[in-house]
Amino acid sequence: MTIYTKYLINEFRRADLDPNAVAAIFSYIYNELQLLMQIRFLNDIFHSPKYRWLWIVLLLLPLLFICNRSSHDWGDDFAQYIHQAKNIVKGIPQSETGYIFNPENKDIGPRAYPVGFPLLLAPVYALFGLNMKAYTVFITLVYFALGLLLVKFFQRYFSFLASAALVAILLYNPQMLIFKQEVMSDLPFTLLLVASLLLYRPEKGMSWLRISALALCTGFMISVRPIGFVLLAALVLDCTVNFSGRKNISFSGNRKKVIVRLMFLAMMPVLVYLLLNIFIFRIPSGGSLSGYLAFFSLSSFAGTFFANLQHYTEVFRYMYTPGLGIFQGIAIISGCFVVVMTVLGFIRKLSEKTEAVDLFFIFYLLVLMVYPNNFSAFRFMVPVGFILLMYSAIGIKSVLLFPKVNGRIKAYALSLILLIMFLPGIAGVIRGRGTILAGPQQQSAIEAFAHIRDSLPENAILMFAKPRALSLYAERTALADPVVKDMTKFHEQVTAAGVNYFLLSNKISSEETQRYLRVMSNRVTELWSNDEFRLYRLKELNP
Repeated sequence: MTIYTKYLINEFRRADLDPNAVAAIFSYIYNELQLLMQIRFLNDIFHSPKYRWLWIVLLLLPLLFICNRSSHDWGDDFAQYIHQAKNIVKGIPQSETGYIFNPENKDIGPRAYPVGFPLLLAPVYALFGLNMKAYTVFITLVYFALGLLLVKFFQRYFSFLASAALVAILLYNPQMLIFKQEVMSDLPFTLLLVASLLLYRPEKGMSWLRISALALCTGFMISVRPIGFVLLAALVLDCTVNFSGRKNISFSGNRKKVIVRLMFLAMMPVLVYLLLNIFIFRIPSGGSLSGYLAFFSLSSFAGTFFANLQHYTEVFRYMYTPGLGIFQGIAIISGCFVVVMTVLGFIRKLSEKTEAVDLFFIFYLLVLMVYPNNFSAFRFMVPVGFILLMYSAIGIKSVLLFPKVNGRIKAYALSLILLIMFLPGIAGVIRGRGTILAGPQQQSAIEAFAHIRDSLPENAILMFAKPRALSLYAERTALADPVVKDMTKFHEQVTAAGVNYFLLSNKISSEETQRYLRVMSNRVTELWSNDEFRLYRLKELNP
C-alpha cells in the first residue's frame, strides 16, 4: 500500500466513510460489471454511441447529492436575489427590498440586481419560501445541466471520452463543489453562456429559428449578469468577420437577408434585456449597469490591469492546486503546469482558428483585468473556467512530452491523476456536509432576526454588517456598516440614512462599527443580546 493510498484512506475516514468498505463495494461492482459485460446486450450498451449519455448521467449523478446545504454563509448577495424573487411572486417592485443603498459604500451591491436570476428563483420561492435547502438543490440542478451541456461543447474540440474527462475535472474540482453551495448568479449565467455558444453554429447556417433562440438565450443571459454583453459583442464581431468573406460561412439566403439577420442578432438581446429590466420590472439605474460602471476609473487602468492579472492567475493556479498535505509540493507543480498549458493552448487555439468563444474569452478577460473590485475573483472566473480548461487540454495535446505515447492516452492519464489528487478535497467537502455555516441560519442569527421582526416597529431602520440578509429575514429596512475610519463621516452616513437601531455582531461587525458604538455609548441603549449579537436603540441623534 502506497503512502498516498494511506493518506486517502485517512481522509475518507475523517469524512465518516469507511475506506475498506468503499474499496470492497467498488471491487464488487467492478467484478459484477466484468461478468455483465459478457452479455452481448450490455456490451452493446457500453460501447454504442446511443447509450453514451447514460454513462454521462451516471458520471454526473453524484453531483446531485453533494453540498445541498440547509444553510448559507454571510455573503448576502444571495439574500438580495431571493428578496427580489420574493418581490416578483408578491408583485412588489424590485427595488423595495429594505436595503438602503449607500453611494459611499457601493461595494455592498446595487439597489437591485438585474432581474434574470431572481426570475429563475421565483418558482423556488413560490413553492418553498425561504427554505435554503430548496435553493441549493436548484443550484445543484443547474450544475448538473451545465455538465451535460459542457460535454456537447467540448465535443467540438475533443473526443467524447476526453470531453467527459474534462467535465469531470471541472465539476468535481473541490473549489467548484464548494462554490456550488452558494446561491449566486454565476452558475446559471455559465449555463446560459454555454447554451448560447452551442446555439451559435454559423458553419451550419443561421436559420431564423436558430437566430431567434440564440437572441432570446443571450438576452436572458445578459439579464442574469450584464457582463454577458461581451458575448453579444463577440457573436456580432464573429458574424461580421465571417460575413465579410474572410472565412467560409453558410448563411442561408441572399446578402440582404444575411444583413437583416445579423442586425436582428445584434439588437434582439438588447431589447430582451431592456424589456425585462426597464419596462416590466423597472430595475433602478437601467438594470444596475451604472452600479457596475461606477467601479471603473480611467486614471487607474494600468495599475489595476497588472494587479488583477497577477491576482487572477494566482486564483486560477490555486484552483488546480489541490490540498494534499505532505504531497503539497506535487500539488503546486500541478497548478503551475495547468497554468502553463492553458497559456500554450490559448496561443495554439488562436493561431489555428479564432472563434466566437475565443473572442468572448478575450473580451471577458479584458473586463476582469480593468475591473477594480477583485474581492470575488474566483466567482468572476467561474464563467470562463470551462474555456480555460479547454485551452489547457489543447496545450497538453500539443506538448511533446512522451512523444511515443498517443496524445489521447496522455490526456486521459493526466485527467485521471488530477481527479485522484482531488479526492482528499472531495472527502473534505463530504465531511462538512452537515455543518451549519456561519450565516443567517445559525441559531444566534435566527434569534436576533426573530427578535427584530417581533419587537421592533415596522418603520425601524437598522445598521448591520449584512443589511440585505437582515432585510430578508427580519423584514426591516437596513443600512450596511459604513467603511470609513473617520467617525464624523461615519456618523454623517448613519444620520443621512435615518438609522435608529444598531445590530452588532462580535464576529462580522467591523472594528470601526464597534468603535462608533463606543463613541455613541451615552446616546444608545442596549435592548437585547445573545452570545453573538447585541441590539441597540438610538436615544438621541446629535452629540
